[in-house]
Amino acid sequence: MKIITSYFIDTMPKKGIALLLAVLISSLALSASLSIFALLFDQLTFAGTAHESVVAFFAANAAAECVYFSHHIDKLSFTTTEQVRCNGTTVPIVGDDAGERKFNFDVVYSDGRKACAQASIYPGGIPGRNTFIMRGNNVSCDAIAAGASNVIQRVIETRNLEPLSP
Repeated sequence: MKIITSYFIDTMPKKGIALLLAVLISSLALSASLSIFALLFDQLTFAGTAHESVVAFFAANAAAECVYFSHHIDKLSFTTTEQVRCNGTTVPIVGDDAGERKFNFDVVYSDGRKACAQASIYPGGIPGRNTFIMRGNNVSCDAIAAGASNVIQRVIETRNLEPLSP
C-alpha cells in the first residue's frame, strides 16, 4: 500500500497543468483572432473611404466636363451670370463683383445616389485666361447646404494659359 500512496502523492501537484495549458492556448488563439479582426475592420473602413473618395472625384470630374462643354459647345465666356447646362438640367451661374462665377449641381448615379459637383471660375488678367476650380463631394448639394458632416471632397484645378477662342 505504501507504493500506491507514494504514487498518488507524486502525481498530485501535476493535476492542474492540463487546465493551465488549455487556458493559455485558448487565450493565445483568442488574442490572435481579435488582432486579425481589428486589422480586417480597419481595412474595410479604409476601403469604404476609398470608395467615397472615388464618388467625390467623379463629381469633380463631372463639374470639369460641364465647364469645358459650356465653354466650347455653348460658347459661354463666364463673364456674366449666364446659365449652364449640366447633367441634363439648366443651372444658374451666380457671380460677384470680383468676377468670380459659381454654380453647383447634383450628379445622379445609376443607383439613385447623388453627389454634389461645384465649379468656381476666376477670371484672369487677360480675357479668356480663367482659373477653374471644380469640387466634388460624396453627398448631395442639399446635404451640404444642411451642414452634413463627414463629407469627402476632391478638387480639380485647371488654368487656361492661352485664351480659349469662343
